[in-house]
Amino acid sequence: MPQPVTSEEPTVDPPLSLRFRLFLYALLLACIGMPLAGWWWVRYRTTVALELQELGGDVTFFDGQTNVIFQSPQRIYLNSNKIDDALVSQISRYGNLQELDLREGELSEVGMVDLGKLTQLKELSLSNMQISGGLEYLENLTDIEDLMLYGATIDNEELRTIGRLTNLRSLNLGRTQITDAGLQHLSRLTKLRELWLADTKISDAGLVFLPTTMPLEFLDLSGTNVTDDGLAQWKLVKAPRVLSLRRTQVTGRGFSSIPFLQNVVSLDLRETPLDNVGLSEIGQLKSLEGLHLYKCRITDAGLQNLKSLSSLQRLYLAETSVTEESVPLLKSAWRLRSLSLKGLNFSEDAILEIERAQPSCIITR
Repeated sequence: MPQPVTSEEPTVDPPLSLRFRLFLYALLLACIGMPLAGWWWVRYRTTVALELQELGGDVTFFDGQTNVIFQSPQRIYLNSNKIDDALVSQISRYGNLQELDLREGELSEVGMVDLGKLTQLKELSLSNMQISGGLEYLENLTDIEDLMLYGATIDNEELRTIGRLTNLRSLNLGRTQITDAGLQHLSRLTKLRELWLADTKISDAGLVFLPTTMPLEFLDLSGTNVTDDGLAQWKLVKAPRVLSLRRTQVTGRGFSSIPFLQNVVSLDLRETPLDNVGLSEIGQLKSLEGLHLYKCRITDAGLQNLKSLSSLQRLYLAETSVTEESVPLLKSAWRLRSLSLKGLNFSEDAILEIERAQPSCIITR
């Protein structure tokens, strides 16, 4: 009877599978990468610690988390819809705080009381905050110079308190519920340099309440009901260097006879009904260095009225009816640094001509 055949030769192992090879490769990378990752984390923690310590904080790390204890911060910036009275109560412990920026959230009278304890504040922003009372406690902030209330829920009554902060140099009341009558409370702000009233219900009647001697350098009346007549009746002694009338109903008519406009350096007339007739008046404002005419009703003929503006450096013509007929003017009339032709039908050759003639000018299109 035949015996079963057996092999006494050793079995040859099959080659390593592709999966196993990849596993070994990954393991090798992990062995190399772990020290590098550890170095990166140490480096990151060190950088964070140094930055936070510069702001006055003591920094410790545990279990991969960062614990920051501020001793005497001077600046705090928070942008969160979770800002509330409890958070402000914690912030109020830092009596040496000079700059506080709280954007969005809700504050009641309780929170405003705590804000009033920060008597060293120089700058305070409560943009888009829902404030349900207690703004009068800000009267304690007698050294405050910069107050931003853009989009905050305040009205004319709160302006009584703001009008007592006589060291204010910058005040932003944009998108608030104030009206003409409220501006009378700002008459004591004789140091005010910057004033934002954009998208409020201010009209010509409100301008008369602003002191004619107010040393404004920046004034934003965008989206208000101010007209040519209101500006003509406003006997402002010192003109703001920067004036924004964007999205108003001003036409430019009579501008050349308004004394304070003669000293305006930057004029924003975007999205106004300004046309060629109004542009002829603008052409007599000799101090202009910047002129924004986005979506104005002007043409090549009207642009000729600006030839006498020898100081003009920034000209924005986007979405107007200006054409390539104005290329000779744009090449030689001014020493431009910035020119916007966005939305205009200018060829590449026309743009190149202007660029060659105005090598220092940045053209956007």
